[in-house]
Amino acid sequence: VVYAVEPFRGALVAGGDFDQANGVPARRLASWDGASWRELGGGVDGSFSQTQPRVQDLVVDGPYLTVTGIFYTCGDSTTNYIARWDGATWHPLGWGLQMATPSHGGAWALGLYDGGLFVGGNMIKAGSKSSSYIARWDEADLVTAVESPPHADTPRDALTLHVSPAVCAKPGRVEIMYTLAQSPHVRTGVHDVRGRAGDGAGGAG
Repeated sequence: VVYAVEPFRGALVAGGDFDQANGVPARRLASWDGASWRELGGGVDGSFSQTQPRVQDLVVDGPYLTVTGIFYTCGDSTTNYIARWDGATWHPLGWGLQMATPSHGGAWALGLYDGGLFVGGNMIKAGSKSSSYIARWDEADLVTAVESPPHADTPRDALTLHVSPAVCAKPGRVEIMYTLAQSPHVRTGVHDVRGRAGDGAGGAG
């Protein structure tokens, strides 16, 4: 059964509970280029005691195709019910979702509103936060660094660091290590993607 269809980067993407598309192996996710079907990104998978893995909904969010449903993995990546595909790589959304009934629960709908990505399902947690049936993914919640210095008076040789959520040892905690070519005094600061200063700012050293 096909549950969702969405155009993405010149192809038509279909998601459902199928394991092939016109004879081509495709684990719940396939794309049509106008001439043939192929599995998208290695498909999605997972083992559940009372149901089968499936893609329930798709939405194009900027450069990404966001996928949700009943699955633990997308390709070789652990994603837990929701993930983004950029055309080449899967990106988990934080720690994914946790279901009230893991044996057969899932996420059923995606939507874009007011700059945020919303997901609905029978989850009890989204990432590390309690979330009953609906959750919002906001880019400001990403553990990352701004692409450029947040203030005009920031020195030109300021460092910009990029940290993936995968390096977080614990939810809400990130350790950043860096090496300088020389040993001058250094002042560190933490800002979110909108340039707002965080509580983790360091001092001069």
